[in-house]
Amino acid sequence: MHISTLRRFLLLVSWLFTSFISRSQCFDDALKFTRAQQQFATLPNNIVSSLDSNFTIEAWIYPTSNLSFLQSESIFSFGNSSSDFMTLALFSGNNSPLFSISVNNQETDIISTAKVTINSWHQVAIVSNEGHATLYLDGNSVVTDTLDSFPNSLGGGAGTTDDWLGKSEVSPITFSGYMDEFRISDVARYLANYTPPSSPFTPDSNTYALYHFDDGSGQTITDASSRGENGVLGATSATESTDPSWQSCATLPIFLSQFGAVHENGYVHLQWTAYKDEMPGDFVVQRSIDGKNFSNIGTVPARESEGTFSYSFDDLMPLNGNNYYRLEINDQGSDSKYSNILLVTINRTPQFAVFPTVANSSVTVELPDAARLTIFDVKGAVVRQLNLTQSQVIDISALAKGFYFVVDHETGEVARFIKN
Repeated sequence: MHISTLRRFLLLVSWLFTSFISRSQCFDDALKFTRAQQQFATLPNNIVSSLDSNFTIEAWIYPTSNLSFLQSESIFSFGNSSSDFMTLALFSGNNSPLFSISVNNQETDIISTAKVTINSWHQVAIVSNEGHATLYLDGNSVVTDTLDSFPNSLGGGAGTTDDWLGKSEVSPITFSGYMDEFRISDVARYLANYTPPSSPFTPDSNTYALYHFDDGSGQTITDASSRGENGVLGATSATESTDPSWQSCATLPIFLSQFGAVHENGYVHLQWTAYKDEMPGDFVVQRSIDGKNFSNIGTVPARESEGTFSYSFDDLMPLNGNNYYRLEINDQGSDSKYSNILLVTINRTPQFAVFPTVANSSVTVELPDAARLTIFDVKGAVVRQLNLTQSQVIDISALAKGFYFVVDHETGEVARFIKN
């Protein structure tokens, strides 16, 4: 098999195991929710009160922050109290889809283990077919279970008064990110895996409510169905700090759609696909040995024209053991954001080495065993002495620019690097 063909195959396998492949998807406009301001939208009372055991509720979402253990953030929540509600949320660490319905304090939870990556568009849907409920992520079934209650049972059959997007009866954490194409249907639209739509939804006889979020200004969220179930930003039609904002898709920042990593021939090949507008931007490739503390190992400029493009980066000297990779995504006019984290584990007998050979803030010293090291400048002066028990990252930011030599006193080996 040709190496380029093998690489593409290995990357495909890697993506399948590291995450669902999300799609760059935003249509005309989207709704932006900022968690720091606890932003949400309000839909009309009783919006799902006529739905029985057959329904579909779906949306395109672009979450922008990871959750901590046992935290959750709602995409929608319809109900009256913390014991009487229905919600589709992201849950705990992996941002896994979770659907819950509670009637008379009897709660049914449908929890998947699928990972919803941040800073990527995903299509999520909860589908009930005669009470058999399935959660779909990007068109793939991730979990199925049986419901004990249905939307028309909420409020004892009298309906709901707290009908929200981005806010929940049961969690103080509001949704953080973008939302597009939110649709409620009184039919089970998907009975098997499907391809998420590549264009905005068109209302039909089973459309109970449909929000394109294309209003662009004002306080009203227009329902595109024939039912006229218009919503409002925030809690009321007045302007409030809790109002989400209208976001034109034409001015959205860089959106990552694929990110994969594979180890081959002694190095790690990273490849990703991203949509961007015409504003300047770049991708900073970062690596970590613990998944928490990351160092920059390279920068890839983003293309200077609007569109979806593929990018790649080779880590020519990965660490022995665990290598965690992520992308810092930067583009003009937007805050930096980060991709999901990929893990590549390399098992090899370590040798004495210092890399990268040109650096400005830190170098990695790789060791086969504990060692006593001395760093000399080009004139032979000792600038630092180290006693290391294992391979680790060394801060060199305080060193003057120039050549340096690292001597391993246990073996007599010498490595060099340039402080840039």
